[in-house]
Amino acid sequence: MKLLRTSVWISVFVIVASGSSLAQTPPGWKTYVNRVYGFSIAYPQTYVRILRPHTKRDFDENMDKAATEGRWVELQRQGSYDTIDILLMKKRFDLASFMIGYAPTGVEWPPRAQKEGTNTFYHYADGGGGVSYPDQFFFNLRGKTLYINVDGPYDPSNGKTTTDEMKKTESQMLASFRIFQPHGSR
Repeated sequence: MKLLRTSVWISVFVIVASGSSLAQTPPGWKTYVNRVYGFSIAYPQTYVRILRPHTKRDFDENMDKAATEGRWVELQRQGSYDTIDILLMKKRFDLASFMIGYAPTGVEWPPRAQKEGTNTFYHYADGGGGVSYPDQFFFNLRGKTLYINVDGPYDPSNGKTTTDEMKKTESQMLASFRIFQPHGSR
């Protein structure tokens, strides 16, 4: 009987562990953990965290304030200008609002749903008119918009979208995304 109980517990552990973030996160990756807002995401070891991101994009929010409040972090690939920005916006999550200001070629369709792991992100990619556009992901984090912007590397054959390898990396990052109780909340 004791052997049977031990076997059952081992089986449960294997099933739970196989569905955990450990199984989805590639070896050697780092994890960005935001305890204040209650989320984490893994990213490749070739990226380094920039402590005070420089404002290089025209966002709706004051980016310096967002960095100070711990709502924005920039990851930069070593030896390149390729970046991944992770921003928790103060504005509420609203798919229709993303068409203005975030759609690659102006006002068009809402971002497309993309299921990764247990979460659904909404996604814009691919530029038009010979212009590169970063891959953009939107997530509803407790009613607020979590925005992930992947700027490069771009496909050298067309220059309008990130490489296939980066798209695979994006998928792995999003699959590693976890939500937990924010620090200090009850």
